[in-house]
Amino acid sequence: GHYLFGGSRDGDAPFASSGGAVLYGGDQQARELAIGPGTRMADGDSGDAVFLRIQTGVQVQSASGNTGTLALAGLASATGNAQALTLHFSGGQYEARAADGSLVQSGSYTAGDAISLPGVRLSLKGSPADGDSLVLKPGASQDLFAQVRSVIDAVQAPVTTDAQRAQAQTLRNSALGALDAGMNHISSVRSSVGTRLASLDQVESQLGALDEQLQTTLSDVRDIDYAEAISKLQLQTTGLQAAQAVFAKVQGLTLFNYIR
Repeated sequence: GHYLFGGSRDGDAPFASSGGAVLYGGDQQARELAIGPGTRMADGDSGDAVFLRIQTGVQVQSASGNTGTLALAGLASATGNAQALTLHFSGGQYEARAADGSLVQSGSYTAGDAISLPGVRLSLKGSPADGDSLVLKPGASQDLFAQVRSVIDAVQAPVTTDAQRAQAQTLRNSALGALDAGMNHISSVRSSVGTRLASLDQVESQLGALDEQLQTTLSDVRDIDYAEAISKLQLQTTGLQAAQAVFAKVQGLTLFNYIR
């Protein structure tokens, strides 16, 4: 009767659709349950942690005014930290400039080349017209629903010219890259759930062993033969008294007593 991803606010539906966006009505808290002596474990994950705070990786967009056929074919990680850049193409050359206009990197480009930039390697296809550009944005936090929406928008984008076709392909590949990051995040959450399940199995095994030990102890107490137990107690008491008497005599002996 409770919602899975509402956090501690699990009495109401955690997600609601509004104007094409998905709103989260839960919180970031996870309830913890006692599963053993001094051991507590979260009984789930909040929807905020599972579906909302996902790092998308680098996003690439074609400038709306592009007239060439330059398109993004794929993204791969590279050395360094990704940063916001704009790639300008002209005369078979490209320039990668930061947000303040400073030059970060430049080089030559022919159709089908890959360009390695700080933090990302771009696989490109097609030929840019002079003045065409690509905009790179470093990874930001985005929810999984927005990632799915971006894929839908990319597929539904109108295409009538070669330039629009190249822009749509760039949009689709960038959106699919973000969706891959979302699915990797979901896989990571599933792994954490698997780890918790393994811990539960271990605690269950420990509690089972403890229960068996307690049952054995209870059986020893409940099924005792009182006559036999009293006889053993008396015998042990007699032996203890004899040992105490011998110890008292031995403790009083010295070398002078032996000589005397």
